[in-house]
Amino acid sequence: MKNKKTIFLATISLVLFYAGYLVSTPSMESPAPTKYELKIKKIGNVWKVVDSNNKTKVHVKGGAKITWTAEGSDVVFQFPSQKYLKPQGKVDSLSRDNTKKIRNGKKLKLKITEDAKQDTIVYSVFVLKDGVYAEGGSPPRIIID
Repeated sequence: MKNKKTIFLATISLVLFYAGYLVSTPSMESPAPTKYELKIKKIGNVWKVVDSNNKTKVHVKGGAKITWTAEGSDVVFQFPSQKYLKPQGKVDSLSRDNTKKIRNGKKLKLKITEDAKQDTIVYSVFVLKDGVYAEGGSPPRIIID
């Protein structure tokens, strides 16, 4: 009887230890997404920059790829600088004054550089159809963690 009790307690201890190890193992954490799909669209009467869940806050890490899609209007992006931003193709290049116009239904693809430091990129999106700026954290921003 004493052997069965000892084996039972040893087994329970081992299971609890192993379960605790799995919970705290960093490899078990879900990795941060590396691709972000954002849309510029009208929600109610307000133009917004949102993710697939209509959230306006975007947190990324270095190396993240961000795609914006214009839905319902041509739009003009303006970034304060090209620091930490890298175009994903020739069509995605920003002009010298850090602007880019995309047509309704088209995309802008930029990558956050691998060496990006913790920072916040505040940018603007002007919606040509209604002559207003889109909101997204007002103004839109990308938070590099």
